[in-house]
Amino acid sequence: MRYFKRPWDESRGDEYDHWGTSVWYLEVDAEGGVSRQLTVFENGSVLKYDEARPEDRYGGLAHTTLDLEEDGFLPFEIDRAEFESAWQRKRTIVP
Repeated sequence: MRYFKRPWDESRGDEYDHWGTSVWYLEVDAEGGVSRQLTVFENGSVLKYDEARPEDRYGGLAHTTLDLEEDGFLPFEIDRAEFESAWQRKRTIVP
């Protein structure tokens, strides 16, 4: 597994656009599939997805395979400890 923490400088563009920008934490397998995903928004909202909870009314686990190099993820790679710390610390919160 590989781990990434990537800021996203655009808001959602939907009815939750007021949540603001976000930081995405991703756990990605060797084929580029996302197995766990944590999104922390500027307003404090947190969305957390994995195989046990793949989606809810606010979004869901990425279904596409990532090309880590072409999609620009490589500069945002973090170690497993940092990912796990965020994953354990954050719980799903939606104001």
